[in-house]
Amino acid sequence: MSSRTIDRESACEILGAKIKTIEKQAAEKAAREETEKQKKEGSVIKPSRRTTTRRRTATSPVVKVLTSATFIRGVMAILSKVMK
Repeated sequence: MSSRTIDRESACEILGAKIKTIEKQAAEKAAREETEKQKKEGSVIKPSRRTTTRRRTATSPVVKVLTSATFIRGVMAILSKVMK
């Protein structure tokens, strides 16, 4: 028998753990930087009370396709072949 110990943790688990720790460190760093930024500005970020309304001014993608010249030409070509 060999005197080596066998690590049963898979590579996926090892990489997953490393990714979690890196993400946690990045989140902590971002929070720290945000706090420092607020301290430098001397103000507290106030929540926005602005509500957004979504207006639909653009035509829908389906209408654009159905009214396109290429689509209409294709439909007319199919109809002309069927009619013969």
